Amino acid sequence: MNPIQLIGFSRCLRLGIVLVANIAVLAILFLVVFPQYQNAQDDLRGLKGSIMQKRNDINEMKDRVEYMTKNKGRYDTMMERGFIGDQDRLLARRRLQDISMMSDVLDLDYEIGAVEEENSFELDEIGHAKVKSTMSFDITAYSDIEIYSFLDLLRSEFPGYVQVNDIDIEREPKGPLYLVTESLMAGEMPMVTTKIEAEWVTLRSNVDENADDAANNPYGLNAPLSPFGAQQGGTQ
Repeated sequence: MNPIQLIGFSRCLRLGIVLVANIAVLAILFLVVFPQYQNAQDDLRGLKGSIMQKRNDINEMKDRVEYMTKNKGRYDTMMERGFIGDQDRLLARRRLQDISMMSDVLDLDYEIGAVEEENSFELDEIGHAKVKSTMSFDITAYSDIEIYSFLDLLRSEFPGYVQVNDIDIEREPKGPLYLVTESLMAGEMPMVTTKIEAEWVTLRSNVDENADDAANNPYGLNAPLSPFGAQQGGTQ
């Protein structure tokens, strides 16, 4: 007697249907459900990563806001000193005239070189670029007291940051002490001539300024740079 006769045809049919159904379910699981589940898992991981990145961005923004709030006073001071802004040559000329008068130097000749711009990753991150110009001064005074007074005022009153690179001081008249004494007795006043080499540094924003601000403040610290490049001047 064969197995079908032992089990029965109807039972074999039902077992075959169950077997085919199980195979179909497994096929659906492997071909449809499992890939969709894997895609859902990938999407979930991507969403979690995006949420984590957004949280990091928010925390970084909070840190920046907190840092800016704490250092607002310093930033305002830098703005007042003209460290942040274009190198306005008209303002520079006016400040040098004031410094010359306040330091009591007899004569001042100066030259401001053309603007050079330097970029770096750190400055790009804050939307600024370093702007620098060379500066040279020829000064005549009665003594080195006026010269050092000029330097002190240049560092404290001139817009931006001024780095002095070289100073050369010469006193007149030259020669032995008796010649100097004779010149003084003859009524000749001693003179001090000085050559100073320096560098003028500021930060310029890479973001375009508001047109109304430029119109209302044509000679402010954010005014355009002189189109003539290097600039010379002098005071007496």
